[in-house]
Amino acid sequence: MEDDEERNQKRMQMVASYVTLPFALAIPLIVGWFVGSYIDKYFDIAPYAMYILLGLGFFAGVREFYRIVTKYKDEEM
Repeated sequence: MEDDEERNQKRMQMVASYVTLPFALAIPLIVGWFVGSYIDKYFDIAPYAMYILLGLGFFAGVREFYRIVTKYKDEEM
């Protein structure tokens, strides 16, 4: 009985983590775009800061995606 509850709890944690994957990929890109656009307008250097921060956001999103997927890759459903 206790084992089934633990298994269900781990399963729910895994599902919740996988549900957050699209956000883990999209949010850093969106933040990089907004912050980069603001910096470009403030310093009048368009579009360099936006491209740099978009790249950093992309790498941050991919890193978080990889971290979440590898955390549960050996777990049984």
